[in-house]
Amino acid sequence: MATLNRVKAGILTAAMHLALVSSVSAAVEVAVLNESAAQTLRTISFPKTYHRTAMLKVDVDDTPATLLRYERLDGGNTGLGGEHISAIIGDNGVLKGYTRMDVKFEDTALPDEKKARSIAMDYLRRTAPDLLRDMRVLWIARHDETVHTAAAGGARKEVTLAGMKVKCRNRADGLYFWVVVGADDEIVTFERDVRWITFPGKRGTEQWLHDAWLADNVPQQG
Repeated sequence: MATLNRVKAGILTAAMHLALVSSVSAAVEVAVLNESAAQTLRTISFPKTYHRTAMLKVDVDDTPATLLRYERLDGGNTGLGGEHISAIIGDNGVLKGYTRMDVKFEDTALPDEKKARSIAMDYLRRTAPDLLRDMRVLWIARHDETVHTAAAGGARKEVTLAGMKVKCRNRADGLYFWVVVGADDEIVTFERDVRWITFPGKRGTEQWLHDAWLADNVPQQG
């Protein structure tokens, strides 16, 4: 328990640092990827306009993993609530999640349900083929997220990012997974092995990819 609390305290402190720093080059606690995780990371394509700002050890349902966060190289819209690309990779090399909160996905034309499903299945075949063995598609619908971007006078404005979410359940273990497909048929988000607590009806698995969750779980400096 002490080790778990120490790990959580470390990630919360680092996440708070991300929220407060103004420079993308700020130093943040660095984790070391093992070879399995490093091999998985090499399969993910990151735009050249982004660079890594954090690599942190976390727990996902008591399973060790690494959270990687990338922000814009030009320093725009950084910090919690801003644009970022984040990934969670288990120490066993399994990609637990990926998200790209980029204004290129601002409320725009989306694929229809049939195309979104096709793109999602193709992504799963390449990224997580084990999930296809005994799965059920629960629903496909539009899914929105928000980021904050710089506005005139130093203010920040809220921008809606849109995608088509293909939500599924792994019938072998009862856990949930989904793929969100955005503009230009690109992947906005992928999450897997998500545990749901029936009562009181909420997600049980940590939401390390989501800045709103980080903000709610990070002690704010007064």
